[in-house]
Amino acid sequence: MKAYVAKHTKDDIRMKSRSGGAFFAIAQRFMDEYDGVVYGCYFDIGEKVAKHIRIDNSADLSKLQGSKYVQSDSSEGMKQALIDLHNGKKVLFSGTACQVAGIISACPKVEKNNLFTLDIVCRGIPSPGVCTAWLNKKMESIDDELVQFDFRNKSKFGWAAAKETIYTNSKQYDSDEYAKLFYGHNMIRPSCYKCLYRGLNRVSDITLGDAWGVGEADFFDEKGISLVLVNSNRGEKMMEDVDLYVREVDIQNYMQPALTKSFKEPADRNAFWRKYHSSDILDVMLFENGTGLFKVKRYVRKAAYQLFRRLGKNDENLSK
Repeated sequence: MKAYVAKHTKDDIRMKSRSGGAFFAIAQRFMDEYDGVVYGCYFDIGEKVAKHIRIDNSADLSKLQGSKYVQSDSSEGMKQALIDLHNGKKVLFSGTACQVAGIISACPKVEKNNLFTLDIVCRGIPSPGVCTAWLNKKMESIDDELVQFDFRNKSKFGWAAAKETIYTNSKQYDSDEYAKLFYGHNMIRPSCYKCLYRGLNRVSDITLGDAWGVGEADFFDEKGISLVLVNSNRGEKMMEDVDLYVREVDIQNYMQPALTKSFKEPADRNAFWRKYHSSDILDVMLFENGTGLFKVKRYVRKAAYQLFRRLGKNDENLSK
């Protein structure tokens, strides 16, 4: 494995991405190099759900930019990806590690040479039901048409912030309500508390995440930096000539909790779900906010962010 910090050479691409724009650069290069197709998570505003979709034109890659803190329905995307592989098409499939493991398992051995994979550093997969219920309730109070939902509004609040923004025809509404639900860890899948895909033995060719760590202060800025873990020889090939500024780093400086271990199941998780199934989503919000966990986690996150800026060390090999 090799580890890198990376940022896209174009600031507008970085600002539309959740970290440093590494996914966009890798996917675009893949399409150009192999005439391949890309599968990834898209948030459908009309249905208020996340799903995996097929991208065969690099002009549409923007649909996959940005993090979606909710489970993506990858069933139809996987079916289509397997059809593409059967037809000899080269496929880049991106998703959580468990989703990537799923398509690798489903792909016939003779077609695996055409399957390229990319996973994300994942805290856990949040419930789509909770996400949709929360958005529906917010839109009831706003009484306008939803045109866009940004799960983490980096352009307004900065890379380290955990705030979402709802965009309507006439206005935008900022909130940290959904972020509180997400970081409370009550709404993630039960299997996520005992995830089989933590650690550095990754299932994919490339792993991407936020570059939360203590190094490379001179490489850092507020627009976001990606952590890139290259896990295979094919992953190395995928990183060639990408439109990124890249620097190799010591992975031990970036061993963030979401990469190393599963988060502990909250003691009040059962109570959370009883509240969800028997009450209004606003009551669930009051329940979650009452734990106080989010404030502690946000403080720790900001402290790590500041430490990253202060303690970074000069490194070598800044290259495009």
